[in-house]
Amino acid sequence: MLANALTTALASIARYAPTASADPEAAPGAAFEATDLGNAGAEPTKGRALGPTEGPTEGRTEVTRLLREAFQACTDFDPIGAEPAAHQLARYLSSEQLVRLSEAIDNLDASAGAAALRELAAALGIELEESAG
Repeated sequence: MLANALTTALASIARYAPTASADPEAAPGAAFEATDLGNAGAEPTKGRALGPTEGPTEGRTEVTRLLREAFQACTDFDPIGAEPAAHQLARYLSSEQLVRLSEAIDNLDASAGAAALRELAAALGIELEESAG
């Protein structure tokens, strides 16, 4: 259910704000394109996928916050509580990157959701747990 909604939303977004690469053969893991959150309504960052340690600071900060929010909900055994953050993550990440999280939420499987978030955060080079200090 959530996966279908995300796919529909992303398809609609693609019609109005196509990415730099419309190549269907492009690697699904390369779709982490962030919007400069400080310039609401501005053109999204295009032509450069973010790697594990690079990219616009505001976009990475927002993705980090959303990943942590969803992870906290899953570790609290509340996969439904992770749903709002998952919807917002769809603004920054591809549906392929979010499919495991979406399936976990649809199946009310908090453990699978936490595992999907750990894997996604590791692939993006983001720490899920804030370091003390």
